[in-house]
Amino acid sequence: MQNSMLRIQRSVLFGSISTALLLVFLFANALPAQAQTNSDVSPNRSVRDLRSERIQQERESLEEIREERRELLEKRDEKMEEKREEQREIRQTNIETVRENTVRKVETIREEQKKMLDAARVRISDKKEDIRDKVEIRRQELEANRDERRARLEEAAQQKIQSFLDKTIDRFHAAIERLQELAVRIESRIEKLEERGVDLTRARERLASAKAAIDTALSAIERAALAGVEVTDGETPRDAFQEVKDVLNVAKEALKDAHRTLVEVITLIKDAASNIPDTSNDSDENEEEN
Repeated sequence: MQNSMLRIQRSVLFGSISTALLLVFLFANALPAQAQTNSDVSPNRSVRDLRSERIQQERESLEEIREERRELLEKRDEKMEEKREEQREIRQTNIETVRENTVRKVETIREEQKKMLDAARVRISDKKEDIRDKVEIRRQELEANRDERRARLEEAAQQKIQSFLDKTIDRFHAAIERLQELAVRIESRIEKLEERGVDLTRARERLASAKAAIDTALSAIERAALAGVEVTDGETPRDAFQEVKDVLNVAKEALKDAHRTLVEVITLIKDAASNIPDTSNDSDENEEEN
């Protein structure tokens, strides 16, 4: 029994001694590794510090470069802005000069156009006065036999016929005056485009044809007015009335022909003007078409 207890105590003591020796061995081995670890850590920290300093220096250098570049860009932008401002001032000056020249030219053209229109109105007015004079002369020539001729027609019919003739002739005169004004404005437009080098020979030829048709209509109206006197005061009113109708038809066809020709001239002008650059004279062209 005692021997068993002694063996157990010896085993326990031997195990304790072995455990202690193992712990001492492990501790002894751990000290060099810890020392080596500490010696390795210090150099690594020094390299990181140097790297950080170098990175910081590079950042500062890059920042200086960026600042210099920013200053150069600002100076360049200032110079470019000054140059743009000078160019704007030059363009503004040129635009104002062109505008002033254009305004003066437009005013001159309008004055010339007004003179041409006034001359056309005077011509038509003189022609109307001439027709009235001829009518009065013809009426005076037929005055001697007026009572006898008027007896063939009732008074109401005569007045109706005369009123119809007067209104018809007035309408024809108004149409002729409108076409005359349109022809003057078209001719003014042709002159302006020819000054810019546009070839409008065909347009001028057609415009001359339109003017000739207008003159034909004006002559026919004069003949109709004289024949109208024969209707109310002449000896052969039926024949005179037929003559009035025939002459008015001539005037009507002449006015239609004049109008068609003027429209053709406007088309020729538009086709020619479409081949040149647009300018500030567009307002004049729109005014002409209206």
